[in-house]
Amino acid sequence: MHLPGAARPLVVTASGAQTKVYVKSLTVDGVPVDSQRPVVTHAQIANGADVVFEMSDTPQAWGSATIYTPSESMLGKAADPEIRAEREEL
Repeated sequence: MHLPGAARPLVVTASGAQTKVYVKSLTVDGVPVDSQRPVVTHAQIANGADVVFEMSDTPQAWGSATIYTPSESMLGKAADPEIRAEREEL
């Protein structure tokens, strides 16, 4: 993907993702992303990057220690009730 003003394209690869649905590891420009904090920042990809997901067909420990709890502001007070219910299930 060519990003406006980026020095190079943003390339995201996840070989085998159609059948291998679990993330085994993730790198951005060859640098491993910490499985305890699996976050890719805007700064890492804004100027273009190679984002590579290594996929597996079995559950992996990578990223499993994270817990996502949506805040009230993320739920959106004016959101459609069905959408809000789906978000609350996260």
